[in-house]
Amino acid sequence: MKSEMKNYVTLLEALTHVNKEYKTSVDVEEFLLEFELPTYDYDWSLVDSRLKAYGLVKWLCTDTHVGYDAVYLDDTLVATTSQECRRCSYIIKFVSEAAAMMVKKFLMTCFEPKEPTYTVLTEEELNSHKSLTNHDNFSNSVLEKIGYYQGRRAEIISQCVFGTEQVYLKKGLKIRFFDTQEEIVVNVDKFEIPMNLDFDKLNINLDELLKM
Repeated sequence: MKSEMKNYVTLLEALTHVNKEYKTSVDVEEFLLEFELPTYDYDWSLVDSRLKAYGLVKWLCTDTHVGYDAVYLDDTLVATTSQECRRCSYIIKFVSEAAAMMVKKFLMTCFEPKEPTYTVLTEEELNSHKSLTNHDNFSNSVLEKIGYYQGRRAEIISQCVFGTEQVYLKKGLKIRFFDTQEEIVVNVDKFEIPMNLDFDKLNINLDELLKM
């Protein structure tokens, strides 16, 4: 007695036995996005030569072929894709977790290695001497309030301008000395701001050093 002929196939059977004479195109960018990979600077020819799609059920929507495809990486079935109409989303479903990871690993190898864009300090730069203080030419850009003027420690009270004629006005700072509480106006570029360092651990007495 003959066995009854099947009138259906499972999805897996259909994907496995797709007629590979009907090759269609893979939307590579959608696969890259699926794994949150960049959609540029990849080796398109390598992807095209190994990741291939074959039409399972296809139809024409306006001027675009849409439908269902079986997707293979080399000779291994990895996914199915579907698109109901030209403006519909391109849906990707992998046949297994292992297949998804296989495609991801392959796609990651398709990017050209890039030269590092970071900068590394040279030994000469690391050993270069830096001033312990700096000054600014603009009074409104000074962030620190404590600094030194002519070797004496002082705090900034306010910003100001000074001079006898409009054309000669200079950016200034009104400061108060810690030792005498005297208040004076000084040119902003003469007020020294110390670098933000732990001077005790560096065994540096900035007060004494700047008096020299």
